[in-house]
Parts: sequence; structure tokens; C-alpha cells
Amino acid sequence: MKSFALAATLGVASALHTYELQYMNYLAKFGKNLNSIDEFDARLEIFAHTDLDIKMINEKSENTWVAGHNQFSDWTQEEYKSMLGLREHTATNGETVMTYVYEASSFANSVNWVDAGAVTPVKDQGQCGSCWAFSTVGSLEGAHFVATGKLLSFSEQ
Repeated sequence: MKSFALAATLGVASALHTYELQYMNYLAKFGKNLNSIDEFDARLEIFAHTDLDIKMINEKSENTWVAGHNQFSDWTQEEYKSMLGLREHTATNGETVMTYVYEASSFANSVNWVDAGAVTPVKDQGQCGSCWAFSTVGSLEGAHFVATGKLLSFSEQ
């Protein structure tokens, strides 16, 4: 019985050590810095729970995709939701309601994207019939400009 207890203890210690190493690799991969050992321990626990959830999803799933870690794997659901601007409150009838809340002062009243330099010249689709391709390319060009500050003309092909 003592040998079983020792083996179980070593197994748990080994698993914790494995999670610590995996978490340190995760921190390095996503360039994260923690301020204290207490924060490390708390985030490690969240990461370990997320890792177990990911493994459970992948084991039970017959999907063609595989779940994995991302930069939010050591965040609580509350931290993630607050980043999205999502706020939970209780309505007068007692139901839980989710509302998006954004800081209004951070938004401009209007933006003229042509004046901002984010719009390429009009393209002629001719008899192509692929208006969907031209509208998609236009939105991608604008998104690329917003992300990089560089306006490029993409091909609809």
C-alpha cells in the first residue's frame, strides 16, 4: 500500500512538473511576462484547466479540426469577456442579459476612408459577373490599410 501511495504521489508531482514546463513554454511562445510567483501559480492553474478542456474536446471530437492553445489559454472567462466589451447584468425580470459596452470617447463620429487613403481606385469587373469577388477584395484592401497603413491593390483572381 505504501508503494502505491508513493507511486501516486510521484505521478501527481510529475504531472504538475509537466504542466509547469508546458506553461513556461507557452509563456515564451506568446511573449508573456508575469509579475509574481502568485500570479504564475494562479495562471498555471487556469492553463492546466484549459489544457484538460482542450484534451477532452480533441478526444471526444470527430471534427476535422484540432483544438489547441492560444494567447488566452491562461485567462479566466471573465478576463476574456471584459476584453471583448461584453458585460453581464440582470434585467428587471431577473434574466441574465449580455450587453456590449464600449468607451464611446474612443470612436470618431465619422471617418471618410477615401480621404484617409484607404480606398483604391474603382475597378472594372466588365462582364465577369463576380461582384462578390470585387467587394471582398475591396474590404480586404481597406482592412489591410487599417492594419498596416499601406494601401495595396489586391487581385480579384
